[in-house]
Amino acid sequence: IMEEKKWERMKRDVVGEAEALAREESEKIIQEAEQKKKLAQDLKKKELYEKEQNIRNIKAIFDSALAYYRSKNYPSSIVGFKKVKEMDSSGSLAGQADSYIRDMQEKMKKTEEKILLVKMEEAGRAKLEMERDAELKRVELVRKEKQKEALRMMFEQRLKVKEIRDRVAKLADLMDSIIGNIREKRFEEAEVLVD
Repeated sequence: IMEEKKWERMKRDVVGEAEALAREESEKIIQEAEQKKKLAQDLKKKELYEKEQNIRNIKAIFDSALAYYRSKNYPSSIVGFKKVKEMDSSGSLAGQADSYIRDMQEKMKKTEEKILLVKMEEAGRAKLEMERDAELKRVELVRKEKQKEALRMMFEQRLKVKEIRDRVAKLADLMDSIIGNIREKRFEEAEVLVD
């Protein structure tokens, strides 16, 4: 029973840890989104200044964002492509940057959804396993109770048999004493034993 309790506690701990990890991931994603938003706002101010100072850097920025995209560093790539769009919103690179941004956002969303689904599936499996274990424990308890009842009935039957044997032995001893008293002609003692 102690091992079963330890096992159940370990399972609860695993489920608790899985839920805590899911919450931490959710908080991390939210923080990253807020950081991205703040970073985007800060970059927008900086980009406006740079646009006025150096419009020739648009191609270099686009190439850098494209390199980030190819290395799957999507947050940095998105920032770069947005910078290109802000610096030259009517240029040909702005349209390309926009399509890259949409593509990366879809990929990031799918990745986040997959991670969340995996965590949900793990939590579901842990829950099912805990329910299955609880059912097995319940069945085992019922089996043990039936076994205990069968043993109790056997004990009671054996006790009755022993009591009957003891009474028969006592009666046999008493009969032997009565017969002995009658043979020795001690009728009064035999009568006392009969009563």
